[in-house]
Amino acid sequence: MKPTPAGIRDGRDELLEAAIRHILGPDAPAAVIENMAKAPEAAAPVTDFKDEPSGISWKLPAGWKVRDTLHWGDRQNTVFFVGPPSASVFTLYFQVLDDSPAQTRQELEKALHDDAEAKQAQRRREGRPDYTICAGSCTSRMVSGHPALNCIADFSEDGHAMAECLTFVRTGKLIVLLFGYAQPSDFDALRQSLDRMTDTISIP
Repeated sequence: MKPTPAGIRDGRDELLEAAIRHILGPDAPAAVIENMAKAPEAAAPVTDFKDEPSGISWKLPAGWKVRDTLHWGDRQNTVFFVGPPSASVFTLYFQVLDDSPAQTRQELEKALHDDAEAKQAQRRREGRPDYTICAGSCTSRMVSGHPALNCIADFSEDGHAMAECLTFVRTGKLIVLLFGYAQPSDFDALRQSLDRMTDTISIP
C-alpha cells in the first residue's frame, strides 16, 4: 500500500499500520492499530537489535531501524523494522520453545514445511481466502547455521495483487520467521532487501 494524503496530514505511519494489521488480522480495531503504530515521542532510532532471552541479535544494514517490538502469547515476540526500499516494513517473529526435545536435521526440515502450510492456513483464517504459497517457490537454505526455508505467497488486499516473501528458521529451541510483502512492481526490491536483512541475523 501507499500513504494517503489524509494519513500524511494526520502524521500516521500507514505502512506500519498495514504491517500490524497483517499480524493481528482484519478484525483488530483501527484505534488499537493506530495507537500501536505511533512513534514514541523521544525515542532514538535503534540500529542494533538483541533479545537476551532468545539470544537473537541483528546488526541492521545502513538505513534500517527497529520501529516497534511486541511481546505476546507464549514467549512470542514480533519486531517491526523499517527502511529502504520506499520505507519498507519487514517483520521478525520468534518464539522460544521450553523443554523442546532434540530434533534431527530431517525433523527440523519437515517442521519448516509444516510451518509454511500452517502460515497459509492462518492467513486464510485471518480474512485472506486467496492467500497461497506459490507452487515450487519454497527453497531450502541456511540462516545463521540453521536450516531455513524461503517461500513466496500471492494474495490480494483491498483489490490489489500482493506478494509476500517469508523465511522460516528452526533451531529446535526457537521458531523464527522473517517476512515482508509488497505489490508485484516493488517485490524484487523488497526481496533483495529481505535477503540482505537475513544475512545479518545471528541465531544461537
